[in-house]
Amino acid sequence: MFENKNRLQRFLSYVVNETLNGNAALIKGYTLGLEVFDKDESFDPAADAIVRVEAGRLRRLLEHYYMGEGKEDKVLINLPKGNYEPTFEKNNYKPVKSTTDSIINAAAAPPTGPAIAVLPFEFIGEKGNLSIFADGITEEIINQLSMSPSLYVISRKVTSLYKGKAVDIRELSKELETHYVLEGSIRQAGANVRVSAALINGTNGAIIWTEKYDRILNPENIIIVQDEIASQVSATIGDAYGTIMRNSAVNMKRSSTEFMEAYKSMLLFHDYLFELSPQAHLKARDSLESAIKLDPYYADAWAGLSFLHLMNTALALI
Repeated sequence: MFENKNRLQRFLSYVVNETLNGNAALIKGYTLGLEVFDKDESFDPAADAIVRVEAGRLRRLLEHYYMGEGKEDKVLINLPKGNYEPTFEKNNYKPVKSTTDSIINAAAAPPTGPAIAVLPFEFIGEKGNLSIFADGITEEIINQLSMSPSLYVISRKVTSLYKGKAVDIRELSKELETHYVLEGSIRQAGANVRVSAALINGTNGAIIWTEKYDRILNPENIIIVQDEIASQVSATIGDAYGTIMRNSAVNMKRSSTEFMEAYKSMLLFHDYLFELSPQAHLKARDSLESAIKLDPYYADAWAGLSFLHLMNTALALI
């Protein structure tokens, strides 16, 4: 599973070896940037999210590994959220027979998850290269989000019609039938450029996530900066466990059933999304399967179970 993932191999080897050598306290975003990602001494982990993004990928890859080919390994390696120091625990895996393995074939199905529209990023100030730069970031974010099997992304040909126009996000979402809208702006001061992005709830216009990215821009690195920022934005909001899927899962939790035991299964599912461990995955899956037997008409339990199977397929494509 780690084949052809050299950077993640280096990441995992470094944090494991440093921890076993008693240097866990030295594992920081800055040192990882230098030792694993070949950054120079000017690297700022607060401005460059490469370590955080790759740490998220590693967590998901480990989770998928232990649910598949590594399910019988004697020791589980975990990378807790908010920390780069790995933990180790004994694997108490016991084979569990699933009764719903065929309820969904996500790999063969078209995207049916939340829909998102990426509005053309706006430039503030003198045009210069910002117009081309803004178009490039917009296009690259759409391209990368479109690779997600769990998102439905509105075509750039459609969203480009709103370029330069003041729009009501709620009305736009109704018109395009989207759950989320991503908008952004770009400002430049000399060689410094700031890209701001915001993910908005299409129903009520509430801001769900926002971030800014500061970079040095010159004619030689425009494409590199575009790709780098687009990768970070798409990974943060559109990943299998990114902002969109987490927010959708929380909404999924707000449901009703007359059976308390069935409702508890959604609480376990919600807990899994914040723990992201193989054990929590199996516990949530088993509970949701029991909930469906108890209440076959509990739509959100079916949705939660489908979500787990969909995530398995998405992780396999990482």
